[in-house]
Amino acid sequence: MLGGPGDSSDSLAGGLVLLVAAVTWGYYSAISRQASRYYTPLQLTTLGLWIATLLTLPAAWFMESSAWHPQVLLSPPVIWSVLYLGLVSTALAFFLWNRGLQLTPAHQAGVFFFFQPLVGSLLGWALLHETLTIWFLLGSLLVLAGVYVNLRETPPRIS
Repeated sequence: MLGGPGDSSDSLAGGLVLLVAAVTWGYYSAISRQASRYYTPLQLTTLGLWIATLLTLPAAWFMESSAWHPQVLLSPPVIWSVLYLGLVSTALAFFLWNRGLQLTPAHQAGVFFFFQPLVGSLLGWALLHETLTIWFLLGSLLVLAGVYVNLRETPPRIS
């Protein structure tokens, strides 16, 4: 487990995984920005989801098929959960991201990546009653300041 509750032994590994995620997300955003010249956000999202499905389905089937009974997988709560995750949490989010990339330069859109942990933490606080610390507040201020500086019309002059 990477960075589980009360376990700091794998926090370096978890941090490295998050760093790789940030780099690959940046690469995805730059490529999507280029592709948005030729394809609509809906086309990009649909193609991306089909590619992701085809690449991950065999691994998921191999790793998980023995752990779940088919009757459980075909139950209404599981089907509704998968549809929600697939359509709302994934397809809608990627569509909106691709649309934002079409309207915004990639170097400006990329800073919004850093809102993800902020929003996730706020939702954890609101829905799961998790505790927010002063470090969260300070980090949030840094994220907001970074986004503000990046989105300003004129870059700051260095004397």
